[in-house]
Amino acid sequence: LGAWCYRWGRKAIDVAVSAGSVELTLSELDRVADLIPDGTTDDQRDQIIRILSQAHFSGIQDEDIVDQDQYPDMADTVHHQLSMVCPDAASSLACLWKNMSSRLFNYYRMAIRAYFKFLQINTNIAETEDSNVTATLRILRLLVKHAWELQSELEQGLAATPGNPWKGIVPQLFSRLNHPEGYVRRSISQLLCRVAIESPHLIVYPVVIGYSARDQLIVSKSKVPVLQTANLIAMQESEDDIMESLWSLSATEFEKDEEEEDIEDVQVAELESIYAGIADSLRSVNPSLVNDVQQFVKELQRITLLWNELGRATLQQHNNEVLKCLNSLDGDYERLENSSYLSTKEKEAILWEKYSALLKPVLLSLEQLLHITSRASDTPDEKEFQS
Repeated sequence: LGAWCYRWGRKAIDVAVSAGSVELTLSELDRVADLIPDGTTDDQRDQIIRILSQAHFSGIQDEDIVDQDQYPDMADTVHHQLSMVCPDAASSLACLWKNMSSRLFNYYRMAIRAYFKFLQINTNIAETEDSNVTATLRILRLLVKHAWELQSELEQGLAATPGNPWKGIVPQLFSRLNHPEGYVRRSISQLLCRVAIESPHLIVYPVVIGYSARDQLIVSKSKVPVLQTANLIAMQESEDDIMESLWSLSATEFEKDEEEEDIEDVQVAELESIYAGIADSLRSVNPSLVNDVQQFVKELQRITLLWNELGRATLQQHNNEVLKCLNSLDGDYERLENSSYLSTKEKEAILWEKYSALLKPVLLSLEQLLHITSRASDTPDEKEFQS
């Protein structure tokens, strides 16, 4: 039953996507006729039907992980279009559009209920392991692509499903912990906790790696727009343009970069919290296993990249970048010195602003390197490095 509903559900979505519209049923057409006020012209009625029949999720098959914020935007777009044609019934017609969109996923809803029931019945039957993988992968696909439309069925099913049938797709579950929808991340993390209790050996290594990732050096960070800053002065025609562009860059590009870093930090902190929760579940079952794997990973990291190799690699990575920055600063200094329009303080402010922008990623990497190599040394190599 689950496979049959899944095939027909996928066919219904594919047909709507390829056609770019959804055909209204007779009952829906009657409902439209009841909602629109008297005096509505035939042209307005046809326009309302065209708006309602639009497949506003047409790009849903092209993305791996869909941003679920787009669905409310679609509803707002439909409501705005309807209010332009029939303002008195726009809200009621928008509700009808939501019901039509929901109708397209009825087969998928039945498939989800059937698959979760199958997993509950066959949780401990070894002969159905291949079938479990098929069912869990299809549920995961619906979770990724249609998390908003199928939230109720998916959230209830994931909360009650046993962990054993999901052992075959543990790597795929970990890869979805960064899903943009909050309930998806929460449901998958709870599921992984149940899998950890039943089969800790499948979970412990990726959890330890993810949980300890915050202690590792981030070699590549989101960078300040160095090239734009480095070439900014050379592209301007006057001193007024220099001042305006540099301060504009400081107020927009730098703030944008900081906002992106803040968002990234929040996402990393949330992932760390998820991994910490799974690690706590593992410790409740087998604390020695978690500690042993943590020690094993720590020693692997220690022998894979020694501190002197880490320092040399970091310096080599930024050497050419620093040379380019210095050459750029020399050229800009000469040009600003020849300017008679700018005051000394303005010249110093411009150079300092550019200096800070160019060297920010370099200083960040060096600070991270210092943080790692300043810890207590445990091996002769580390002691020699600190001496």
